[in-house]
Amino acid sequence: MAVRASIRVEGMSELRAGLRALDDKIGREVGKTNRAVGTQVAALTAVKVAELSGRYPAYKSDYVKIRASASQRQVQVTIPGAAEIGIARHPVYGNWVDQTSMRRRVWPPPDAGSGYVVKPTVEDNDELIAGTYLAAIESLVRRTI
Repeated sequence: MAVRASIRVEGMSELRAGLRALDDKIGREVGKTNRAVGTQVAALTAVKVAELSGRYPAYKSDYVKIRASASQRQVQVTIPGAAEIGIARHPVYGNWVDQTSMRRRVWPPPDAGSGYVVKPTVEDNDELIAGTYLAAIESLVRRTI
């Protein structure tokens, strides 16, 4: 099960619609900005995964893949559910074993509220993400006026 964390900017749809009334190509520029933000968040998330891999060995596996996707309306970062929200049981040789009986946890304990990877990354870097959007919006506004 993959978890998708979305970044939505309040008022972006209205701003995009207003800018598209001036120039049809603006929507593509907003999509490019969303892709840049998605790539930026995925890179920052990879740093967080590297930090967690010292404590939980499953983060080192090829199973943990971070994918960013974007459209003109939103940014999505997709990561396996166990990596973002934790998991109570882990498969060992085909059997699901409760991690409390293991010497060392493979995944963090379940925590659906705050998350372990993407959500804290976005919260910690909100000013950087907002700065990227602000610079792009200023550029778009200057170009259209």
